[in-house]
Amino acid sequence: MASVHGSRNPLRFFNWFRSRKDDCLPGRGTRYDAGAGGDIKGNVYYDVKVGDTLESIARQFDIDSRFLVEANDILNPKNISPGQVLWIPKIYVVKKGDTLLDIATLFGVPMARLQEVNGIEDPDFIFEGDALVIPPTPAK
Repeated sequence: MASVHGSRNPLRFFNWFRSRKDDCLPGRGTRYDAGAGGDIKGNVYYDVKVGDTLESIARQFDIDSRFLVEANDILNPKNISPGQVLWIPKIYVVKKGDTLLDIATLFGVPMARLQEVNGIEDPDFIFEGDALVIPPTPAK
């Protein structure tokens, strides 16, 4: 995606990101129950159920299973267990006029943490079309 937009992004798993217009909604952490439906806002955590595979979970969230492997440091993708909690990363695509501070404020995360997660050395060096991972924020 970065090469298509003429931008850069150092995180390996962006190669598997598929953009959707509702991917980046602000909010606090919630758990998603596969049968619950409704809006998925903020940081999403998924409780693995009996019979789940990374592929089936990835399909529910319209992302590639390799994205889940990378984001959750999973060593063996075929070995996930019921009760295991997976972080479903939230992606924000930089819009014209955005600053890193604006994005950090929008999602309630420290700017330094946003820089660290995305490998950004200079906060003034983000471009329209860059895809940023929004790190989880603690639930209140």
